Amino acid sequence: MTQGRLDRSRVLPRAHTVCVRRIRMSLVREVQVETREYTGAIPRTWGECQERALGTASNPCAYLRCRHNLLLDISEDTGSYKVTWPHLASGHYGDEYEQLPRHTCALRVAEQGGMTLDEIGEMMNLTRERVRQIETKALLRLRDLSELVKIVDDELDGAPSPGRGSHGDVNYHAWEWR
Repeated sequence: MTQGRLDRSRVLPRAHTVCVRRIRMSLVREVQVETREYTGAIPRTWGECQERALGTASNPCAYLRCRHNLLLDISEDTGSYKVTWPHLASGHYGDEYEQLPRHTCALRVAEQGGMTLDEIGEMMNLTRERVRQIETKALLRLRDLSELVKIVDDELDGAPSPGRGSHGDVNYHAWEWR
């Protein structure tokens, strides 16, 4: 290695985005059928995932369409997806890539508690700065949601909202918008 230059043979490849228009639906259906045959029924709850120990290094989650899967990042707006670990998808990797990432499920990661931006970046194959940007965007969305709850509560003039529990927690799925 020369001074001032990175040794590119040791650097992980960056994630890349694939446009949905390039995917044939027949191919997608074949993969879904093969996945179901290999893994059985799709888990419907987090409890079922825990029972099967899905998302761990010894048993990675094969349900790529699950929104909590860390191997693919599917955009709900455009339908395109980003392959987080492209060297695993292509089948071309060296000795250092023989195993899947330690975690393939975001819910398993959340169980561990707080992590640094560097740890999250390493896990998701992102830079520390990109993780910070995503965190900021998510916090802004949460703030906007809490402001919406306050507005709805004010409009109801103190009447208990349908999503309120006995401890004041909010179940956002209970809201019925008319």
